Amino acid sequence: MKKNTQKTNIAQSQICDIPISTEATKEELDDAWIDEYRVKYSKDRKRLLRGNDDLLSYNILPGTEVICDGAFPLCSSLREITIPSSVTHIGDSAFSWCKSLGEITILSSVTHIGSNPFVYCGALFNINCQSKHFVFRDDALYTSDMTKIIAYIGKANTFTIPSSVTHIGDSAFSSCESLGKITIPNSVTQIGAFAFSWCESLREITIPSSVTHIGNFAFSGCSSLREITIPSSVTHIGYHAFSGCYSLKSIKIPKGTRDKFEKMVEKDYWRKLVEI
Repeated sequence: MKKNTQKTNIAQSQICDIPISTEATKEELDDAWIDEYRVKYSKDRKRLLRGNDDLLSYNILPGTEVICDGAFPLCSSLREITIPSSVTHIGDSAFSWCKSLGEITILSSVTHIGSNPFVYCGALFNINCQSKHFVFRDDALYTSDMTKIIAYIGKANTFTIPSSVTHIGDSAFSSCESLGKITIPNSVTQIGAFAFSWCESLREITIPSSVTHIGNFAFSGCSSLREITIPSSVTHIGYHAFSGCYSLKSIKIPKGTRDKFEKMVEKDYWRKLVEI
């Protein structure tokens, strides 16, 4: 009897360890339950799949556990949203392009937030974070230990990333159009995909010698970026990391590393590599 109980407990533990997906599948969307506001949910009402572009305000249904990736895309008129205490997961770019959204509350039930849920939320001025798993401080949302920055919503011209941060999350600063200067501390080892994409006022940036990884499209659309300094510690630069950087004059790299960096950046940028 004890053996059977032990096996059951192990099986239940393994089930609990399966990650919860925040992706809305085609099958879910095709078979969705739609409420009176034309918002789509999974059949069991536990997953909010897709919002309605015409929403002005909305109360997510009690019992909802997951707000899926890109759940409210282009809901540019959405000014207010209420998240129930049943929600545990908020997906990637969940509220992207909600340009009228001014404030949002993340309740204590939330344990997972994907890559920046607030890309192009230009009116957002406050995140009331009640979850012990995250911290909102100085216009930025972090994991509770402040080792990863998830989202920056500030409107300042300059920002200094705290020295506790080791990972700049995917899209963390994406579309911060007023950001002209960013200071990255020596603690950072990873710059995520789209991390600074469409920061159209960003003029220059120095990558510290602690960084090893720069993600896909990390600086894409930074149309004012004139120069960037990359250390020899970097071993990976993702594809199109500098696409749309029309003002970029030089990518400064250490002497003797040209061959290494030519293998990491597209051929179009080889002539911009400057050894210093």
